[in-house]
Amino acid sequence: MGDAVKQKTGSWRMVLALVVASGLVAAACTNSVEDDSGLPPLTEEDVAAPSPSSSTTTATTVEEDTATTVEEEPEPDLEALERLWGELFDASGLVPDERAPAIAELGDAIPPSVAELVPTLVLADTERSVDTFPVFSARADGSVDIRDCIIYFPQVFESITHVHSGLASPDGDGGWIIDGITRESRGCVPAELNEQVLEHYEEYRLAREEYWNPPDPDHPLIAETLTGDFQDLIRQAVLQFQIDGRSVESPDLENHPEIVLVRTSTRVVLQDCATPDPEGGVFDTSGDRVEGDIPPRPGSRTFWEVTMVLVDGRWKAENVDAEVDVDCQQAPTPAGLPEV
Repeated sequence: MGDAVKQKTGSWRMVLALVVASGLVAAACTNSVEDDSGLPPLTEEDVAAPSPSSSTTTATTVEEDTATTVEEEPEPDLEALERLWGELFDASGLVPDERAPAIAELGDAIPPSVAELVPTLVLADTERSVDTFPVFSARADGSVDIRDCIIYFPQVFESITHVHSGLASPDGDGGWIIDGITRESRGCVPAELNEQVLEHYEEYRLAREEYWNPPDPDHPLIAETLTGDFQDLIRQAVLQFQIDGRSVESPDLENHPEIVLVRTSTRVVLQDCATPDPEGGVFDTSGDRVEGDIPPRPGSRTFWEVTMVLVDGRWKAENVDAEVDVDCQQAPTPAGLPEV
């Protein structure tokens, strides 16, 4: 979430115009000069004195006004807007007696018309945690549109996530004013969270091939991609395969994961309708398929449902259910949450 930038413009410019004085300057003659004009000869005083008809130009200095320093309005700080947005919704999650004073502390950044909307957004009299994930889009006039998939916990409605939109404008001093807020719909997944979960799910999916083939219960990827009792369960299964001299080859040819449920800001459920490799299965140390193992049918699909939990900054698989050779629909599906 930058310091305002002040720009000073201006320069010193001076133009010196020098015009050489014009006129006739004659040196006095020591010898008389005769002419036929009939006029008396010029004396030294006549030469020195300017003629009434002559023009004299003096050296003139032209200097422009020094450019004044212009201070522009501070550059709008989107990190400050993100903080303000988060503070407003943190206040909205408080109990009613504490909510209004907390919003009032935000000052002129929250106009009364917006402060009055907050109870209609929360619709709860108990304290709730509120996690915001705003996405900003700047307008030509400097104002900013806000879209956010906000996570409220504990759950009040059938969905814990809600789409909100808002409008903010610069206050002219590097800060922001929230001009309006609207709750649009229920059920969404923040784009930032969605990207992280799917990235770490892919790493978990690829890690399976590392610790199952050959089986290695001490492989570091088990701890990196799994958590809780599920990690212990898989470690024991891998150890048993190592003892029995068996390995698992189960790569997927295609994967189509999508988040279908957000339980909290640190726990989500995703579904994946995958196409398994017909060559995969369980094999012995000689590379032969073990007796009783049935390879995936060509073109068949496997339906995975995976609970992912955020642990120390990383999303890990906490529980995995699978159904083989089923008619599942690949993402995007109606069950998938819209990304905001």
